[in-house]
Amino acid sequence: MNTPPVSLFFVAQNAFFAEGTLFELHAQLYLPATNGFRPAETAEEKQCADAGYLFPDLGKGEPGLMPAAVLLPCPPFAENLPPVKGALQITRLGIVYDQPLQKPNIDAPIIACRQLLTDETLHWQKIGLPAERLPPITAIEVFDKLRQTDAETYYYPGITEQNGNQWYCCEMSHIRFGFYQLRFFTNEGWYYAIDVIKHFPASVKQKYEVLQLQQGKSESPASLPDALYYSEFGKEAPHRAPPEIENIPPDREELVAFITQFEPGSQPGSSITVAILNQALALSSEWGENFGKPIEARLQRLYPQLDSRLCNVLQQYVKQAEYCIYEQAEQVVLHNLPETEARHIALKKYPWINDHNLSRLLNIGFYYAIR
Repeated sequence: MNTPPVSLFFVAQNAFFAEGTLFELHAQLYLPATNGFRPAETAEEKQCADAGYLFPDLGKGEPGLMPAAVLLPCPPFAENLPPVKGALQITRLGIVYDQPLQKPNIDAPIIACRQLLTDETLHWQKIGLPAERLPPITAIEVFDKLRQTDAETYYYPGITEQNGNQWYCCEMSHIRFGFYQLRFFTNEGWYYAIDVIKHFPASVKQKYEVLQLQQGKSESPASLPDALYYSEFGKEAPHRAPPEIENIPPDREELVAFITQFEPGSQPGSSITVAILNQALALSSEWGENFGKPIEARLQRLYPQLDSRLCNVLQQYVKQAEYCIYEQAEQVVLHNLPETEARHIALKKYPWINDHNLSRLLNIGFYYAIR
């Protein structure tokens, strides 16, 4: 089935979702129609007061339109967001009969939403039906309501034991963010349908705040707070040193000695060296258009005193720190380490790494480990 192209949109103030929630929607306007909704085709139809963007689920399992005035288009970004980071919202649970006008052999057991299993951790996401109340489930289908296609199908799923109960579970940790219906099929002439929204991580709201600032022109892009201004958002991160040290020249001798005589657990003596190391680590692990590129030119904009050879040696050194963090993240995903211990191991070897870099690289490592 051919479906329209999709784009990202933030919702502003509305009656259905929290402001700054991000969704992937069809990049076209729709109008109400007799059997649902139809595309707005002419310029006049697109200006109609009833026109809006189609949400496959407005929070109660049913589709609906939202006016363009309360949506903010989000430019594509290169940041990789692990699917397991997205929260699940169950919006409806129902029973669908294969032949609605014909009574099935046995009545479908009534199950309330509160009786479902919803298990979300750092490593997995599961939604399940209580197996002891059901006839055998022959298949579980994950239906993508936006693209109108099957995202995944499990045939003859096994029964999972958890919390002293047995469940037919649908694994959602690897499913992309979007609108879904989970269909638990039986051979009795009906299936259970669970409507679910898998949200983008809450962290993307930072991009919404950036867009608001840019549209309102309350601040120029160059003056946006560092915490809101990411290269993953399609613009380069601000090239300046932290304010408290930006006028201090780097101690080249200390920097060279530190990275060439590296001893695990050693800490540079000056704050400027710590800042340079963290900046080099951030630039070396940057996503987007600078992914995998040398950091020399970008680092020299901040610290012109650093020559090309030193920049290259710096990049090799911080790459070791980056891969060390990825290794710890993998152990967390494999349940060999708690995240707190992974942080401790990384900081024990590289105590100069700041919290922002450590948290960001751990998240990237989690993504690599579960991909």
